Amino acid sequence: MEERDLKGLFEALTPTEEHKEKLLSRITAKNRVDRRRVGRPLKPVILAAAAIVCLFATSAYSAAYLGLDAKWLKYLGLSGGEQERYLANGAYVVDKTVSNENGTLVVKQIMGDSNLLYILMDFTAPEGMVLDKARYRFHGSLDTEGLDSYGSGFDLLEDDDPRDNKISLVMSLSTNRIQAGQEADLTIENLEEADPYPDEYEKILTGTWQTSFKLDYKDYSKRYEVNRAIEMYGQKATLEALSVSPISITVFVRSDSTEEIWEAARRSGRQTGPDGRSSDDFPITIHYKNGTSETTTIFAGMAQGHPTLGDIMIVKPFLPIIDPRQIESLEFFGAVIPVGG
Repeated sequence: MEERDLKGLFEALTPTEEHKEKLLSRITAKNRVDRRRVGRPLKPVILAAAAIVCLFATSAYSAAYLGLDAKWLKYLGLSGGEQERYLANGAYVVDKTVSNENGTLVVKQIMGDSNLLYILMDFTAPEGMVLDKARYRFHGSLDTEGLDSYGSGFDLLEDDDPRDNKISLVMSLSTNRIQAGQEADLTIENLEEADPYPDEYEKILTGTWQTSFKLDYKDYSKRYEVNRAIEMYGQKATLEALSVSPISITVFVRSDSTEEIWEAARRSGRQTGPDGRSSDDFPITIHYKNGTSETTTIFAGMAQGHPTLGDIMIVKPFLPIIDPRQIESLEFFGAVIPVGG
């Protein structure tokens, strides 16, 4: 690892003054209790403890941001090494538990940028129930300031014991705008299960699980102003901007023919693969610095258009996550936009 990368990593893992104070206050309180139990001078110990406290404060806060859940690391496509620096900048431990007679929900960690939020959660059903189907989902909603519209979905993570009553899920929300640092209210309702597609979902548990937490992740997205004339499905448009982060790319377009573009994209769509997913009607190509490239072919995330406002926004999640530093340019409907640096 180069010196500048190592420096960036330590900067990413360094706690803010607010978190230092919280951590140190907890440790200091414990030290006061320990000192009342000891009747001999503690000066040599205090000097050593001071160094340990500083190390602990940094390490504890870093672990909160590293999000060390192995299933989630696998879901994000992280296999160790330098990519985990992005996780350090984007993930935060929530650790909120909500229980009722129909089960226990634990909201564990979050990761997000300006248009995409991932929520990692564990769910435990009542004793005696077996959660062994191929697909699970809730009906979920998130309420936070500035969030006008979003699309949500659930992905089931690898299950260590499919014969038990526990599952791990990632809830994804592709949004028009979401701001880190805001307070958010999460509502989860009614667990459903299904065998592989095309099996239909069936409700197996009713109930509501609600909790609130701060969206205390770090937004690592970078916006590139483009303002380039393009043609989409035979209609004139302007590629206004691109927003790039390790977990998503968001495209902002303006056009007086938004309705025509939307209808043409809808007609061109087709089912792809045995899982029922649709083709990507607004594909984007990533050109990497090493000469390779990849083009989105399956639709994921959210696309929304406002004919009266003349704008289109497309949120494209990437799994495995991408490394923006390795991107040379992005290509969208013939426009190649340099984003390296």
